Amino acid sequence: MVQKIQLLSEGFIARHETFCPRYGWLKKGYDGIRSDGGIFDAPDAIEWLGVGKNMVRSIRFWCAAFKVIEPADPEKRRLSGEMRPTAPAGDLLADDGWDPYLEDPASLWLLHWRLFTPPIIAPSWSMAMQHSRRKWTTTPEMPKTTTNRPHLLTRHPFCSPLRIA
Repeated sequence: MVQKIQLLSEGFIARHETFCPRYGWLKKGYDGIRSDGGIFDAPDAIEWLGVGKNMVRSIRFWCAAFKVIEPADPEKRRLSGEMRPTAPAGDLLADDGWDPYLEDPASLWLLHWRLFTPPIIAPSWSMAMQHSRRKWTTTPEMPKTTTNRPHLLTRHPFCSPLRIA
């Protein structure tokens, strides 16, 4: 149990800005980081990525959660500052990669696997998908699924982030 608590407490809560991952965001984030490692903190990130301010933060979160990007400095575990693409992301999302537009269902399975491999950046998703005993859930039931397991987190998931990024 201690290992689960440790894995889940390394993540970030609510950094997705209420957006679920959208089609094209991972490719957009990958391409952005390849051109400029600080794109998510740049004043023109909104224009470059073609999305709103909250969506810029959400793209950064989901790219980190799916391990498409990582901090350029391996000592830092933050969702701000200079970032770099991961090697597996390049294999998948580069223009000459395996599946840059995620059209093959196998690519989605690969990303799903990476979402739940340590370090787990999105612990609420892990709790809802892997630690729930429910076969099905609905949006209104989702908070119950995660809050019924507070012992898996060091803090309550809907109060404040585990770490400030």
